[in-house]
Amino acid sequence: MASLSMRWSCRGGTQLRAIKLFVAAKRSYVRSVVELGDRSLVFESGHLARLADGSAFVQIGNLSILGTAMRRRIEAFYSRRRPLLVDYRERSVAVGKIPSTHSRREQGFSDVELKTSNMVQRALLPLMSEENQYDVQVLLTLLSSDGLLDVDTTCINAASLALGVAGTIQEPVGAVCIARVNNELVVNPSIEEREVASAELVYAGSSSRATFIKFTGRELSPSSLKGMLYEANEVVAKVVKAQADIISQFDQHEGIQDLTYEDIFELGIKIKPSIKVVPTKELLHTVRMVAAPQLSQILQDSESSARGRLEGMLRLERETGRVLMGNSEYVSRELIARSLNKIVVGEIYENVRAAGKRCDGRSPLEARSSSYESQLLPEVHGSALVELGETQVLCSCAVGRLDLSMIRGGYIRGEFLQSLFVTWERPASAIAAVANSSFFYGRVEVDRAELIRLSILPVMDQAFSYTVRLHCDVLSSDGNGVMAAVAPGALAMLSAGVSLKRRVGGTCVFAVQRSLVDEEAEAEVEEPLLMIDPTLIEEENCCFSLNVAGSEQGITMISLDVSSGKLPTIDVIEEMVNVGYTQVREELRNIDEVEIIPRMRVEQEVKLEIDIPETARSRVIAIRGSEISKIEETFDCQINISANGRVILFGKSKEQLQEVSHMITNLAQDGTNEETIEKRPEEDSAVEDIEDILGAYGKKAQQETEGWKHEILVQIRPTVMDVIQSKLIGPEGSRLRTLASITGASLTAVSDGIIIRAKDQQTAQSAMAVVNLRIKELSKSLETEEPKRKKR
Repeated sequence: MASLSMRWSCRGGTQLRAIKLFVAAKRSYVRSVVELGDRSLVFESGHLARLADGSAFVQIGNLSILGTAMRRRIEAFYSRRRPLLVDYRERSVAVGKIPSTHSRREQGFSDVELKTSNMVQRALLPLMSEENQYDVQVLLTLLSSDGLLDVDTTCINAASLALGVAGTIQEPVGAVCIARVNNELVVNPSIEEREVASAELVYAGSSSRATFIKFTGRELSPSSLKGMLYEANEVVAKVVKAQADIISQFDQHEGIQDLTYEDIFELGIKIKPSIKVVPTKELLHTVRMVAAPQLSQILQDSESSARGRLEGMLRLERETGRVLMGNSEYVSRELIARSLNKIVVGEIYENVRAAGKRCDGRSPLEARSSSYESQLLPEVHGSALVELGETQVLCSCAVGRLDLSMIRGGYIRGEFLQSLFVTWERPASAIAAVANSSFFYGRVEVDRAELIRLSILPVMDQAFSYTVRLHCDVLSSDGNGVMAAVAPGALAMLSAGVSLKRRVGGTCVFAVQRSLVDEEAEAEVEEPLLMIDPTLIEEENCCFSLNVAGSEQGITMISLDVSSGKLPTIDVIEEMVNVGYTQVREELRNIDEVEIIPRMRVEQEVKLEIDIPETARSRVIAIRGSEISKIEETFDCQINISANGRVILFGKSKEQLQEVSHMITNLAQDGTNEETIEKRPEEDSAVEDIEDILGAYGKKAQQETEGWKHEILVQIRPTVMDVIQSKLIGPEGSRLRTLASITGASLTAVSDGIIIRAKDQQTAQSAMAVVNLRIKELSKSLETEEPKRKKR
């Protein structure tokens, strides 16, 4: 135990008192090892971060994660249902790299970090203790990585062990990744194995039940998915046992002395009494008696609209709160909302069991009628609208060049080229609500957009060499707003000319259980009741849900979310997968009937190839920037220059491309096109200076073109050419040669930019990112210096 002195001010003056806080100065060191495939998963606790309530150091191979858990010493007034905040941060120093930002340090949370944080939170929330009245924060830090293994499952294991040592979780949660490579299951695969795998499953749960599942595959059958689930469950049981052995060595309550509100009052701090947010059985019975008549009317009125049900639930919450809060000062709105949530789950279950109908009159396994409409927006490359009951989702698609794609993953997760970008938004007006900011893109939107992307990506033609942006707007939401966007998203991509192997669809399967309000329900625990295509009330009050997407050939994505109640077993999940995929195949029949006329498919465009002599190849690439861009804008065509000396033209007619071909040939011979493009006079001096400075180095680099398969031109503005010459290129190209040795690519300075040559696309893209960053920094420094010179 340790004492901490606190000084505070009050009306009587400044006083000094000592209060006792828990300080884990002495904590035993415990270690456990689990064999996963050909690697060892090592758990350690008690060595690092000793002052935290719980700490865990997890290592597998050269990947090391440090997890710490802290709970607030003072009870939260209006805490969330299960207060948990997870933050994951990656450090480039963990792989021996320096950030490429201007300040040379990490700035803000990336999408990858947000997705990992949300994944860990979803995996741990179902087993967080409901009686916990303290905000809990989990911090996960990447300490080292060799870029061979993914960090998601390791983060879940580290966070679970830290929470277990801190005593804020009911039982440990284990996580594992299973990949199917060459029809064989690989436990804890490397990043290279995951790239070539036909299916990948991330599974988290306790020793016998699941808390989180994310599956992506190239149209895998349900029977094959079943084998992966059982294999993952066996491995997770070993991981959970290793964590339990470590947690058993710690007494979570020894030496802990929290600050109660009585202590706070003694210190003279003005603060309101604690308001408990865990409903008791007596309160649940009282809320049920007050709200039962009106709640039954809301859930059984099949003629009511979605807005009517929402307004009815809000009115019920207000009236119940007016009755109960007037009789007791220790009843809060949060407490009433949580009580109603528990009661609504049981009422939905009882109504379906008794009458066989849901709140909108459907049977449990009956989906709402759907209708699709494509090509609504004339100026958009592709668009589609779906109406699923009262849910409306509008999807818009835009197609651009491949150079708009981004290198994702970075040093830690292995770089890959992402060409499909998906965003998903549901404004407050979609659920008849008002928010401070109607359009806010946070963790939830990033996670749901990723589900849509993973649903469509397996059926996208890998040879499609364009960048695709898909945006999904939920115009009105009566439930199932995420999976309803999968089918119109695929239709919008098809109408934009994107090459898809097959059409895909998605649905949501959810489960409700009997309410545990009375003792009879506790003694008689029944299997959960499965239903599909939830309404908004069912979606917000279900126990757990499974999102399923797929095509006629198989499943492309599943995702499990657990909200409350008893955790699902593997058998229940298997049944939910079968029910969901059956509904997806039925919906695909309606989707296949939608007629799509592509705006302009790539295969239907007129294509013309021009052979450029090897001696003139560098000249064509060198003038790739301004002149070629002007030709593309003038003739509405696309010009791609390959590394083997060919220029590929895409357009709408042969006559148009013949004229463009003539202009490209003139550019290759003369380097200019005086008929259509005027050379800017301010470029003359800059071009002459750079050619003089390069000297022999530039000529030698232009001759060494054999063996380089990828060529990219990074264009430089004439206004910053002088700065680039002195600080980037250097005397006779000395600094440029140093930069080339770092990037592993060949860098050649030409009249209007720098040519990047590399043997593979990944190296070329990385070198282009480095050069663009350096040019941006030099341009910014020049802009900041100009005002200072004018003042002088």
